[in-house]
Amino acid sequence: MNDDGGHVATAPGTAKTKKKKIGKKERMKLKAKQLMEEGMSEADARKQAGLNPLPPAAAATKKKTTTPSHNNNNNNGNGPSPALLTANIKNAKSLRELFELMRRHGTRFNHIHLSAFWNLLGRTTSNVLQTFGYDGYANNNNTNARNNDWQREYKDGLDLLVEQTKEIISAESSGIRGRELANIAHGVAKCGVGASNDGDELVKALAKAIKRHLAECNGQEIANIAWAFAKSGYFDEGMFAHLAEMAEKQMDRFNSQEITNIFWAFATAECHNANFFKALARAIERQLHNFNTQGLSNTAWALAKVGYFDAALFRTIGQTAQKCMDRFNAQDFSNLCWSFAKAGQYDAE
Repeated sequence: MNDDGGHVATAPGTAKTKKKKIGKKERMKLKAKQLMEEGMSEADARKQAGLNPLPPAAAATKKKTTTPSHNNNNNNGNGPSPALLTANIKNAKSLRELFELMRRHGTRFNHIHLSAFWNLLGRTTSNVLQTFGYDGYANNNNTNARNNDWQREYKDGLDLLVEQTKEIISAESSGIRGRELANIAHGVAKCGVGASNDGDELVKALAKAIKRHLAECNGQEIANIAWAFAKSGYFDEGMFAHLAEMAEKQMDRFNSQEITNIFWAFATAECHNANFFKALARAIERQLHNFNTQGLSNTAWALAKVGYFDAALFRTIGQTAQKCMDRFNAQDFSNLCWSFAKAGQYDAE
């Protein structure tokens, strides 16, 4: 999120007001506050934001006079404070630890807790699935079976997590922002819940909430949302049209991974938007030297899948791939070959 102030709106015919600016110290305080909301201690948050530490006397006074928050996620004496709960979630080392936190404190989870929980759930499950051939894009029978295994084992906790998430993201008063929604959507897709029957209503609720907050999202968040919806099998045309509109405004800021993810998502969803694909192709050309083998393979696959047959671009992808041919795995190399054949690119070189 940007901390810079915006312009104050003026009615037609009235004098323009000066641009309202937030001072450096105020921005630092806002950053410290945000870090504390995410679970960091006040001392560490102030240090990272560049603020001076509180004097010992002031810190002691503040500790004595601080009263508990009175929102619906306050510490009621039956568990850790919201900030400590966020830290506990982020520090969980296993699915068992994560879902134990869900069992004990899940009804107190706010939007920050849910964002952290889904983010870690996606990473934890995908780390396990990588040993069964999961590459972050296409599933196979082994990864689907492993997804079913952990979802059955933690079904009660997962059901509570899904219900709590739907409740929080649907409440406009929850304070949720585009960043948390992007993290939740990405985690939901990455752990396989989005593509499951139990995740269908959750994904629809996420789509509805994201539409309200998409303008807040940066390039990485837009790419992650597009990838998440495609991975979850949610191919709503209106949503992808809105994503394309927002992505075009951020096109110069996408890195190679984000370009790969967003192009893969639109190709998987079979959304045909010629102008958007043309803009993406130009972004690919600018970033191609940063692509890894999987990125080259998936980008070529996406180009072929949507029927965007730019001979010069395919030639450049081929030349880049040749420089790292020994690093391709079998799946990525197979996809690359299929893409060139599908596109009719048979350059002997």
